[in-house]
Parts: sequence; C-alpha cells; structure tokens
Amino acid sequence: MPQADIRKIVNHLPGSLTYLSISGGEPFSVKQTLTSALEYIRDNRSKLFPKVSVGVVTNGFWIKNKASDVESLRELYDLGVQRISFAGDDDFHKEQGLDHKEIEAGALAARATLEEQLGGRETFKFMYFGSAPGMIAPFGRGKLLPLSFFRKKMACDLSSPLTITISTRGEAFLCCWKKSPSIGLVIATPLNDLLERALENPAIGGLIRGGPKGAALALGVYDQAREEEYATKACLICEGLFSGR
Repeated sequence: MPQADIRKIVNHLPGSLTYLSISGGEPFSVKQTLTSALEYIRDNRSKLFPKVSVGVVTNGFWIKNKASDVESLRELYDLGVQRISFAGDDDFHKEQGLDHKEIEAGALAARATLEEQLGGRETFKFMYFGSAPGMIAPFGRGKLLPLSFFRKKMACDLSSPLTITISTRGEAFLCCWKKSPSIGLVIATPLNDLLERALENPAIGGLIRGGPKGAALALGVYDQAREEEYATKACLICEGLFSGR
C-alpha cells in the first residue's frame, strides 16, 4: 500500500480510537510498509487519537536468534508498538517450518533482554493465538479442517465499541471475516462518516444493532425456525445473508 494511502487511512480514523492493530496476511513480509505505517501512527497519535494502544499481529517467522530478535523488538518498541500477538499455531504454519513453542520461547527471551537493556522498563504485552479444536470458524483455510476444529458456537462479535477491519485497498468491513459488504473506502472518507451512512442502510444497520438476526429481519428473510442458529451459527448465517449482495 502506498505511503500516501496509509496516511489518508490513519488521518480518517476517529479520535476516540482506543486500539489499533496491524495484521495480515503477515505484516512483517512487507516490512517497509509496516514500518512506514507505524512511524506515521507514532508521530501523529497524540494529535489524532491520544488514547490509542497500538498492536501488531504476526506469525513470528522473524523470531530466529536472540541478537536479531532483540533488535527487532527494539525497533517495534521505538515505533510505539505496545502489544504483539503471535498467531498461526496450526498445521498450515507448521508445514511452513514454524514451531510456535520455539517462537514463544525466543520472543520471551528477547523481551527479557530488551527490558534489561532499558533498565527494567516494561515493553510489550504478548498474546498467543492458536487453532485448537473448537476455536475457529470455517472460513479461508479453515474450510479444509475437520469439523471438530470449528467453533460449536459462533456468536457474532459485533459489539460496542465496534471493531472495524480495513483491507489493504482501504475498504472498511464490520468484521475480520469480511462476510458483510464493505461500508466504504476509508482512504476517501472518514470512518465515522462511513459508519453513519452504513447505519442508514437497513441491512447493515440491522447487523450493527442486532447481529445477523437484525440483518435478517431488515432484509425480510428472518426464519423463526432458525432462531437458535442466529446465535450459535452467526458467522455462517451472515455469510449466507450477504453472499452476492
């Protein structure tokens, strides 16, 4: 993504923003873009969104040896990152040669060394996400997994405060799965304005206020026989409601 587009997106985020996370794909595979984005956020956060906490989601492939790991963490620390989430503890990433136990151990050791170098100052909060049975939704590569891996309950994650996903094209979506239509381009229009317009769309407004059931009611396709599924299979219901729209 061009630096100019990154700046437009950042400038169009709401001042009330409390958490901003950069994910992928793998953001470290486009290191220059990641660095440019973090630099601009760091240099403008106090003016644009003073309460924001900044995080990065990565599979951790760059955790290789202690010296380079400490250097990488120091760079992220200087760029204002406060949380690093390690994701991808699954068969797909293991086939690519990633061992998340080694990645976790390497990251913890590097963080301890960096904090020692900084005189005991705390640096990052680490989080770890895997794909244990019953923890994921059947989308993307997940469709290839056994049924036992899928969530038994897929409640809609739309809530207040609302979490918005912005694609590399600058499109805003109401959830990370992008199963509902884009609400517009953040490159061109402030996110708050896009949300106001989205609420005027009965289906999108119904989704924001009432999840897939609210969207189904707005679209006139609510099925009382599927009442329980609107809560337990929310992601799949949403995919069906907006497919082709």
